[in-house]
Amino acid sequence: MFAIDGIKLASNASKERSGTHEELRHRADRLEQAATKILTLHQAQDKQGSEQTLEPKRQARIDALRKEAARTREFLATAPKRLNRKGQELKTNITNPESAKMATSKGVIQGYAAQAAVDSANQIIIAADVIGSGSEQAMLLPMIE
Repeated sequence: MFAIDGIKLASNASKERSGTHEELRHRADRLEQAATKILTLHQAQDKQGSEQTLEPKRQARIDALRKEAARTREFLATAPKRLNRKGQELKTNITNPESAKMATSKGVIQGYAAQAAVDSANQIIIAADVIGSGSEQAMLLPMIE
């Protein structure tokens, strides 16, 4: 007898940095808009005669938003779209492109699906695989083979 079981493993990747290319492009646009809004508010203060310079904390936030937007745009320019077997685009992750968002009993995680097949007579693992997909069903037939 052979036993097959699977588990979902969390990756060290941010769920917020996941999406289709269109969703990630939209996120980069929103990050740029947020940075521009902060800068525009400060410029309005300047025009009113405020002598205050841009606070280091505010400047750091602008820089962080723009850096994240640039990182997202660079990823989009270099990473191909991930497609499922039906040709539909899968969500990808900027931090860890091989991982996937998947539902668990404790909520949604960014991670991997892992499966192992065990020989009960000898009590050894005869096959193991890890994929960055939320669907463990796709792993079953290759694991059986």
